[in-house]
Amino acid sequence: MTADGHIGFIATLHCWQDLAGAIIGAMMGAVGALIVASRATQRERRIAAGALLPELQNIRGAHGALSERASASNKPAAEAAKRVCRSLLRLRPVASVLHSPALGQLSDIHPALYAHLYHCQMIHRYFEQGLAEFAELEDAAKAPMPPPNAAEFEERIQVKVASVIGNWNLVAEHAVMGEYMLDRFVFRLWPVWAFRLRMRFFKNDLDRRSNYLLEHGRPLSEAQANRKPALDDDATF
Repeated sequence: MTADGHIGFIATLHCWQDLAGAIIGAMMGAVGALIVASRATQRERRIAAGALLPELQNIRGAHGALSERASASNKPAAEAAKRVCRSLLRLRPVASVLHSPALGQLSDIHPALYAHLYHCQMIHRYFEQGLAEFAELEDAAKAPMPPPNAAEFEERIQVKVASVIGNWNLVAEHAVMGEYMLDRFVFRLWPVWAFRLRMRFFKNDLDRRSNYLLEHGRPLSEAQANRKPALDDDATF
């Protein structure tokens, strides 16, 4: 190689080194920006989830306490359901974060998680509206001038009570599933991919309840309670 060729090769190599350095620097800068953005997103998710989680836990706890009280009551089922509605008027948990934009920060974590939170929010609105209508019917029933058709009015109250209790059960079930998935996807100890694989191939009871609730729109416990036994269930010959 001549001297001019040697100098040209060194110049070319120097230019390629500068270009490679610029490309590597740009890539490292992009990776750093992605890491910072990812950490910021995770921090925002944890803040939103940390604000929402106590509300979901309160809903679950209130539902469990009222269900136990109703089961232990010796009143007829219709009157026990009314008492649950009256208790909810006084003791229902506050759900302000559930109806805030915080849910949007949790929307892209997992489709099932967002579906449970969205349904919990939507059904909770119907629950609150139905509970307010139940209170109005109760007040009208206690008025000095009773309704002209007491039997028909009582039937309206019973229909409203059934609607409120049904929505309350759905809100609680979606809250339980939301709490379960927030614990696994946000406040996790294991990597998310490991939990996704476990959910896909080794479903537990909560996973089955979640799938059934999203597919059928009612809790799995209700379906099991209403299932008629097969002909060979507990059969004796």
